[in-house]
Amino acid sequence: MNTLKHLANELNCDLETLLTFLRDVKQREINPGVTVNKMFILQSPPGGYGKSRFYNALFENTRDVCETVMEGLYVDNMKCFHHTKLVVADFLDEWSDYRYTKFMKYAFTTHDNWGKRFPSVAKNYTICGTCTKLTERLRNDERLNIARLQKKIDVEWVKENRDRIWSEAV
Repeated sequence: MNTLKHLANELNCDLETLLTFLRDVKQREINPGVTVNKMFILQSPPGGYGKSRFYNALFENTRDVCETVMEGLYVDNMKCFHHTKLVVADFLDEWSDYRYTKFMKYAFTTHDNWGKRFPSVAKNYTICGTCTKLTERLRNDERLNIARLQKKIDVEWVKENRDRIWSEAV
C-alpha cells in the first residue's frame, strides 16, 4: 500500500478515492457492464500539471487510453471507446450545460446503445476527466471524485511504478 499512499499524496486525494478509481477501471475491464458510481477528475490550473499524461502513464499501452473532448455522443465515438480501458473527458469545466448533462447521463450507464440497428454492448471502459476550474456545477455534482492537484504530477514515477500501483489496487 505504500505505493498507493505515495500516489494519493502526489494527486492530493485520499487513498479511498484513488482505490475506487483504480478498482473501477479493473472491474469494467474484467466484468463489462458493472456499475460505476463515481467519476475520477483531476483538477489543476492550466498548463503543465500532467493530468492527461498521468492517465496515459497508468497503462503500458497508450492505446488503452482515449483522450477526447466530446462535442456530442455520436455512434462512431462510442464504438471506438470499446478498444480502450479509459476514456478521458478533458476540460469538463468548459462544456456547455447541455453537453455536460448529456455526457453525464451517458457516462453512468452500464451499456452503450447505438440505436435500433445495433445490439446493446456492455461498457468495458471507465470514464474519467480533467478540469482547470472548479465550477459550481462540478463542485455540486456528487457523482464526481475530484483530486485537486497542488503540484506537477511525477509522471515518470507513475510509469516506473505502474505494475506496483495496479497490484496494490486489486
